[in-house]
Amino acid sequence: MRTRDSYMMELERLLGTIPEHKRKEWLYDYYLHFEQAALNGQTEEEAANELGDPRMIASELMLSYRVNQAEANRNFGGLKLGQK
Repeated sequence: MRTRDSYMMELERLLGTIPEHKRKEWLYDYYLHFEQAALNGQTEEEAANELGDPRMIASELMLSYRVNQAEANRNFGGLKLGQK
């Protein structure tokens, strides 16, 4: 059985390489999911199952973060994009 705390601890651990401010922002969204689920009468386990595997969530969030960082820097593998 997965509880909110165990789910969130695993997700936080998996996102450990992300800057703290961004990681806290993301984690807050998942805490809100658990709170809303409780208000709707769901158990923590049901809410965790609804979210899915925290490893997949972390992978998707980290990929999105890295793509956004690369786009912001417009630097892919040392190549400056958008410059002539």
